[in-house]
Amino acid sequence: MPGTHVVRPMTRVEDAIAGPALLLTAGVHSGEHAPIETAIRFASAVQPERINGRALIVHLTNPPFFAESQLWFPKAEKI
Repeated sequence: MPGTHVVRPMTRVEDAIAGPALLLTAGVHSGEHAPIETAIRFASAVQPERINGRALIVHLTNPPFFAESQLWFPKAEKI
């Protein structure tokens, strides 16, 4: 979005051999801590020489909500 600046922690892994791409995202919702930890561990464990192609691992997709621990809930009358 124009006028916004959000830094997202991510890891990019590439092999010398062209191949498919994998996009792994975590941390879309502020209360989802386990997927964030999983993405970080996966990024640390993946070995470029064992893949064909590339992987982009976004550890935290929504940093502003995570930092403020905001959760979105529908209005009570809609529940």
